[in-house]
Amino acid sequence: MLIGIFNLFKAGEAVASVHVWHWQVSITHEGLLVFRTVLTKASLSIMGLILLSSTTKFPALLRGLQQLRTPRVMIVTLSFAYRYIFVLVDEAMRMRRARDSRNFGGKRVWQMKTVGNMVGTLFLRSYERGERVYT
Repeated sequence: MLIGIFNLFKAGEAVASVHVWHWQVSITHEGLLVFRTVLTKASLSIMGLILLSSTTKFPALLRGLQQLRTPRVMIVTLSFAYRYIFVLVDEAMRMRRARDSRNFGGKRVWQMKTVGNMVGTLFLRSYERGERVYT
């Protein structure tokens, strides 16, 4: 959608015009048509992707990508990401449970600092785990 927004200003019959600093910016009829087309295609693509991913198991999606001759590196990367996202979520839940057992109350600034430290620790733990898997 962000890319399609620039199509609003393409050459053609002006529908609306705004003066911005030293420039005259015009939204054109042709630009609106192209923007609508891009937005429709993007929305349909996202809905199709959501439908496909919610009705098909991930290993079947990977097999489909393999049959479409997607590069093996990409398939392996997706496979590792899918496998380790659950490990990362499990680690985050353990850290949250530990935080809650230590009475997470206090002022808002203290809570934000604690959450920031937890996120940093989570990234370090996931990096170290990735290094252990790699070696």
